Amino acid sequence: MTEPERDLLAQIRSHTAAVIPAYQDEKHIGDIARRTRQRVDHVVVVDDGSTDETAQRAREAGPPSDWIDTSRGRSFSIRTVNIFRKRLIDFCRRQHLLRDRAFSSVPA
Repeated sequence: MTEPERDLLAQIRSHTAAVIPAYQDEKHIGDIARRTRQRVDHVVVVDDGSTDETAQRAREAGPPSDWIDTSRGRSFSIRTVNIFRKRLIDFCRRQHLLRDRAFSSVPA
């Protein structure tokens, strides 16, 4: 990989976020958050009011991550994820980072 390619990849990585919905997932969320953080700089975990150790495991995965504790039901968590997704796609379009037509049907 050339230096300009590495610079572009670092720029994309720093402007990309992963949003992970979680509910009663203490066994896996820490590993999922850690592996996701290896690919992108910003990880947001949306909890749907888990009563187990899901929140603690996600926090133990290390910074930088954001935790949103909704306790408002599955549909609210999905809507939250979609809001982040639309904002990310809009940002990528403005920065001319999105060249793939796969997202052309996503409303801005």
